[in-house]
Amino acid sequence: MASNADELKAILGNSGPLAIRAWPRLMTIDMTAQYLGLSPKTIRNHSNCLPGRRNWGGRVVFDRHEIDRMLDKTRGMRSLWIDAERACR
Repeated sequence: MASNADELKAILGNSGPLAIRAWPRLMTIDMTAQYLGLSPKTIRNHSNCLPGRRNWGGRVVFDRHEIDRMLDKTRGMRSLWIDAERACR
């Protein structure tokens, strides 16, 4: 009988732990960069324009639900940046 780990490996293939990782609701700049597949520097440069930006205990964090909502409304990463830049104006 196959273990749960073996079954999970068969389902995920080579996609690894990021495919099943439970992302926290509030993400740091580094976590947001990893979540979006961008560099932390890019997130820092555009942090005022991204949705869900909060100051939490002296740190900048982003609300994952608001980022997801904006991604759902846009047509991909390029549209996300265009909409974010418009929101900053």
